[in-house]
Amino acid sequence: LYGGPAIVVDYSTATTFDVVSEKGEFLTGITAPGVQICADALTRRAAQLPKIEIKRPETLITKNTVDSIQAGLVLGHIGETIYIIQQIKEKLDMPNIKVIATGGLAKVIDENEEIFDVYDPVLALQGLRLLYEKNRNRR
Repeated sequence: LYGGPAIVVDYSTATTFDVVSEKGEFLTGITAPGVQICADALTRRAAQLPKIEIKRPETLITKNTVDSIQAGLVLGHIGETIYIIQQIKEKLDMPNIKVIATGGLAKVIDENEEIFDVYDPVLALQGLRLLYEKNRNRR
């Protein structure tokens, strides 16, 4: 849909980084715990911590529990995202590879549109539609 080579970062239950070549060949994939999974684990396993809205805090320097959790959770995932993308570009020697993000929390991770080249919140649905159209006359 967007051409390759590309890194597709999907913010779903897990955060996945899938890399495809210019020909559309799968090159590698990386799977990390999703943002919501991490938030749920934190509140479930630490009895005194509240559930929080997943959003970027105004600053890294926090003064209360909610902002502190948001900073660790969201800014930690931003750091993870930047590092993994940087390493993929370096290890595969693809400094100009396109980075495509999907999933509901991608906008939280890159609200300033500095990390991703393309944001498509329904990329998986578009892929399913393309597969359907490609195969519907094969019966």
